[in-house]
Amino acid sequence: MNEQNIITIDPYLDLIYRKRRSIIWALSIGVALTLAAVLVLPRSFASSALIASSPAQVITQASTRTSIDFKTRVEALKHEVLSGPSLGRVIHAYGLYSREAQMGVSDEDLANYMRKRIVLGVTADDDYNKSHGGTVSITFQHSDPLTVQRVTQKLADLFVQQDWAEEEERAATAVKFFADQLGHSEVELNAKTNEIKAFKSKYQGSLPEDLEVNLRAQANLQAELEQSSESHSILEERQMQLGRSLAGSMQQGVTIRSPSGQMTWSSPQAALTALETQLTVLRATYSDEYPDVVQLKAEIEALKKRFGDMKDQASLPLTVTPLNAELAKQRDAISVESARLDARLNEVQKQISDYQQRIEATPIHEQRLSELTRDDSVLTAQYQDLLQKELAAQIYQNLVGRHEGECLQVIEPAVRPRGAGWPRGATILAVGLMLSVIAALAVGFGLSILDNSIKSVEDLRKCNLQMAVTIPMIDEIEGSRYRFLNNARTLTVSCSCLAVGLGMLWLYSRVVS
Repeated sequence: MNEQNIITIDPYLDLIYRKRRSIIWALSIGVALTLAAVLVLPRSFASSALIASSPAQVITQASTRTSIDFKTRVEALKHEVLSGPSLGRVIHAYGLYSREAQMGVSDEDLANYMRKRIVLGVTADDDYNKSHGGTVSITFQHSDPLTVQRVTQKLADLFVQQDWAEEEERAATAVKFFADQLGHSEVELNAKTNEIKAFKSKYQGSLPEDLEVNLRAQANLQAELEQSSESHSILEERQMQLGRSLAGSMQQGVTIRSPSGQMTWSSPQAALTALETQLTVLRATYSDEYPDVVQLKAEIEALKKRFGDMKDQASLPLTVTPLNAELAKQRDAISVESARLDARLNEVQKQISDYQQRIEATPIHEQRLSELTRDDSVLTAQYQDLLQKELAAQIYQNLVGRHEGECLQVIEPAVRPRGAGWPRGATILAVGLMLSVIAALAVGFGLSILDNSIKSVEDLRKCNLQMAVTIPMIDEIEGSRYRFLNNARTLTVSCSCLAVGLGMLWLYSRVVS
């Protein structure tokens, strides 16, 4: 007949019964410790406030938020609000941790202790943390519910105030920065404008805007030069013709009537020479009183008186007829006009050369002026851009001063926590009783394992001892009634302990509520 393994809890109940004193003592100690934990452990209350980023009431382009994402912004505020000095002021204002302060704990350690009990939850408007908006939840834990509410609200207000203070500082810094940059840009722009003015003044006449005028003036001068050259040539030709005409007029014959008859010579010089020759011949024959000699002398004197001394002024014209005078007058006028034309030609040539130099220098000056103008345009655009930014920064500074810019606002203020706080007494009792029962059973089983006494026939057989006689189990003689009574007593004790614990738990919950 096959043996069947029957699973029963009787051995375990028997073990609990045999170690009942140890189990009861362990359970009693566990319940006592649980009750002590309920009474001694301080309760902690938590309060939360929610802060959200509020958009600006007036849209401007000078907001300093554009380059700061929300989480970075909150981290900067956290560094300031949760710093040691800031938390120290909060601790002294609300009398936090007075017992620790009386024990000599430093303000820095108290600030670190408080900082560990502050929880910040930051949520940006987008998943990539590129948004400039979001929410911040502030949670603070303390043993007093009213204090925890006030401190949480104070921390939220500090975040909002610090955000405004930093934004005002950034706005003022931006205004000062743009003002300094604008002043520097204005100095550079004025210097470049003066440089352009000096350049134009120095090279006036050879600038790109003067090129068309210079070309037109040069063309006019060139035309005038050609016309004047042609006129000068005509005058020179006319002057030569007048010279030839005047020379021809002076080469005409000179007629002298005398008693000896009428004689004609080719020129006054020839007539005078002929008369003087005749006088010499007559003097060789006759005296000076001879009538022909006297007559000839008179003719020579008259000829000299009319034409002058031919010997001393042989190069001068001796004929002074109206025609010769008119020709000489025209010749002199042409000489004057020719001299004037010569001077004008020289002046025109000099002006043409000057305009040519200007035209040749125009490309070089145009390149340099283009560089100066380009720099001036860049500086002007930069100046206008800085001016617009400065005006926008001033507008945003005014908005920040009136609290109309982008800011943090408390949308859910801190409320006074309700309930028993944490850790809850009921939770401590439930967990403590559970652990006490487990520990008591563990103690019983542990002691049973460490007990080396012989408790059954199997233990005796393991010792390799020869048995003289065996006494059967009592339940085999009297049945299971005795075993049942023992197990019932053990179960009654355990249920009693559990009932006491549950009663205490119910009483505690009623008192707290």
